[in-house]
Amino acid sequence: MFFDDESSSGASLFAQLLAGMMQQQQRQEQGRNNKMLLFKAAIEGNGSMCQRLVASGVDPDVQHEKGLRPLHLAAHQGHEKTVAALLDAGANADVTDEDGDTPLMVAIMQKEWQTARLLIERNAELRLKNNNGYTAADLALAKGNLGLVKMMERKRPALQLNGRMNGSQLLQAAQDGNDDLIGFWLDQNPDRSACNVQLKDGRTLAFVAALNGHLDIIERLERCRADYNIADSEGNIPLFCAAQNGHDKILKILIKRSRVNHRNENKRTALFSAVLNGRETAMKMLLDAGADTDAADCQGLTPLACSIVSNNPDRIVRLLASRTKDLSFVDKNGYGYAHLAVISQRLPVLKTLRSHGIILDTPNTGDGETPLLAACQVGPLETVEYLLKEGCNSGHQNNHGVSPALRAAYCNQEDILRHLVNHGAPLDLKNRKGETAILCAAEKNSFSMVQLLHRRGCNLRVADRSGMTVAHYAAKHANHELLGYLDQNGVALDKPDSDGQTPLMMAAGADDMNCTVVRLLVRAGANVDARNNKGKNAAQIANGQGNRHLVHLLQSGGISDQPKNPPPSYPKPPRESSTPRAEIDENFDTWDFFIEEGDKKKPIGSGGFGKVYKAFTDRHQFVAVKVIKPMGNMDSAQRRQIFLQEKQAMDLLRHVRHENIVRFLKAEEKDGKFYIFSELLSGYTIQEIMFKQKKPIDEGGIKRFTIQVCQALSHLHSLPKPIIHRDIKSSNIMLTNPGIVKLIDFGFAREISNSQMMMTRTQCGTPFFMAPEILAPMNEGVAYTSKTDVWALGCTVFEMATMEPPNSEIQALFFLGIVVSSKPMPKIPGASAELQDFYQLCVEREPSNRPEASRLLQHKFLK
Repeated sequence: MFFDDESSSGASLFAQLLAGMMQQQQRQEQGRNNKMLLFKAAIEGNGSMCQRLVASGVDPDVQHEKGLRPLHLAAHQGHEKTVAALLDAGANADVTDEDGDTPLMVAIMQKEWQTARLLIERNAELRLKNNNGYTAADLALAKGNLGLVKMMERKRPALQLNGRMNGSQLLQAAQDGNDDLIGFWLDQNPDRSACNVQLKDGRTLAFVAALNGHLDIIERLERCRADYNIADSEGNIPLFCAAQNGHDKILKILIKRSRVNHRNENKRTALFSAVLNGRETAMKMLLDAGADTDAADCQGLTPLACSIVSNNPDRIVRLLASRTKDLSFVDKNGYGYAHLAVISQRLPVLKTLRSHGIILDTPNTGDGETPLLAACQVGPLETVEYLLKEGCNSGHQNNHGVSPALRAAYCNQEDILRHLVNHGAPLDLKNRKGETAILCAAEKNSFSMVQLLHRRGCNLRVADRSGMTVAHYAAKHANHELLGYLDQNGVALDKPDSDGQTPLMMAAGADDMNCTVVRLLVRAGANVDARNNKGKNAAQIANGQGNRHLVHLLQSGGISDQPKNPPPSYPKPPRESSTPRAEIDENFDTWDFFIEEGDKKKPIGSGGFGKVYKAFTDRHQFVAVKVIKPMGNMDSAQRRQIFLQEKQAMDLLRHVRHENIVRFLKAEEKDGKFYIFSELLSGYTIQEIMFKQKKPIDEGGIKRFTIQVCQALSHLHSLPKPIIHRDIKSSNIMLTNPGIVKLIDFGFAREISNSQMMMTRTQCGTPFFMAPEILAPMNEGVAYTSKTDVWALGCTVFEMATMEPPNSEIQALFFLGIVVSSKPMPKIPGASAELQDFYQLCVEREPSNRPEASRLLQHKFLK
């Protein structure tokens, strides 16, 4: 119908239609708002609001996301009065969400017991099953509320006792000591097999209860005559659990109907469990019940042997020794009880064994080792004294010809060697290599032991089968005191070994090139022109080590302390490149591995994904080459792509010049391997220094090393195209012989552009040194910035102070989640306030709160 402009009746009708449409739209909008208000009221527990909204026309069972209704939401929150209000307003108690859960099931899963009871009283359907096939009673049983289960079962039985839920619930009940729940299970299943049901890993109710010490459950199972000899997946029975944890009252019940000598997969009995855990009362009970003391496990150890090596109290060892029938035991390695006592350094146990008639001088059936030989290696002196007093043979040699005196000398046990000498032990017996005690003493660089043995008649001129003499070892160790002693006693200091090496050559090729020793040898008549089997003389060997002064000394006869003429020009030391001024020609074309002794290339180190070797270039210089083998499942295209990435990184790194950063030279790909070349350094990593010194770095050292690392990082991070190291740790920090710290192993270094952080799909570096933003599981890509290097520096400071990185006690598998959590980083034990503050700044969890390396250099700890 159409109306003209003058038609007032037409205009009025149009206005009415428009108003009607607007009112309808408002009502729809109001309806949507009211639905949301109903959900909100249900969650907040506003029952009166729920009733008003339903009265205004809102459906009390209106659906929200995932099929949830207002009644689900109120039950989830435990709003009992709101649930009642919704039910009074007409809500259906049996509505289900998309998982098939009713409001009753939701209340039970949230342990809202009062709300659950209300729904049961209001006749909620109990036989309904959710999508997993569980009823409300099943869920209540899973949550351990036996009272609620009984309430539902009285109203309408729906519990599925053979369901999957039941096994896990029984296991939990046995672990928690829920005797009522176990009793309910047994009452519902009067068949005796119910008490023998096998749960996770084949464990029975008796097994779990014995393991956790729940006597009341064991007593209930005993009344049901449970079978205690059902083994789990590893062959253990409940008796093992009670013995292991010292649950003696439970053990007293189990032992009556258990096989005392039952063996598990490791061939161990319950007696082993008691012994290994030091349960003395349990041991006595098992022994009284007839436990076999001579039964050996899969490692060939008996309970007594385990008791000795596991450091059980002496009284436990005495108990077992007194009850063990066969004391002539020998384990798989040929060791008897006396051997084990000596190796474990347990002299009281050794005396106990002797009191029970054990022979202390029986050789090992495998290699002829005796307890005395073992004592000469591990000590203490008191054990050696006791064994000699008991008549052990001080002249016995094992299958390798090693005697007690030779063993003591080789192991640097001077006090033991002195006692053997005073006891009259044979001192000149040779082993299969022709070595004697005095040669071993020289090999260990002990002048005092050599002197002791010589004064008791040992031959200073003796040589082993390879021709090595005391003089060779003295020269090798640059022991001028020992060399002087040999010279005073008329020992020739120029005798070659089987390779033609003289002591002078040993001194010339030693890492610690001591000119004093060379002068001493030359003055004593050493022939500087003598050549070894490879045709080299001492000067050539020194030249190979890069010691120009020593070469000049040898060529001038080694007489004058200071040479009159300046030494001739020889190549730079091949193993030392300690300053950025060292000129290394990176434009070499060909190279080869430098062959060490035995005609083999020998690794001089290892880093991420590769080994490092010494190489000799066509420019007659030594360099380091890291050889990287790609993963086996890479095709040629993948290898090529990775190599190009590495080469791009190398193009950046090779232009870096800094005193505290190793100089990189070039990268090559050949025969499917990557080769990365850098300057050759001499020295040790900070980690190696700690391991060799067997102690952490003191604060003075931490300060000196950290200053240099900060200087290196500050330089890298401030380049026009900043470089991130990404694997800072003590094993990647080298201290060169001149005392200069250098960052090494840039295996993970990559360019970070000014405009965008580089993202990778893999995490690089070592987990204990990774920043939390790297470890965060929600990160699809791993962002590396200068702040991640700072975090790793902090962890390295911790490592230098304690010999371990922070959180090292946590298994690496779980480390990622722990660091990302809110757990604070541990403090450095015993650190000064300045060091502690420096470390805490580095390991600020928020990257923006961490200082840059350049700012750290201004910290008071580094001043």
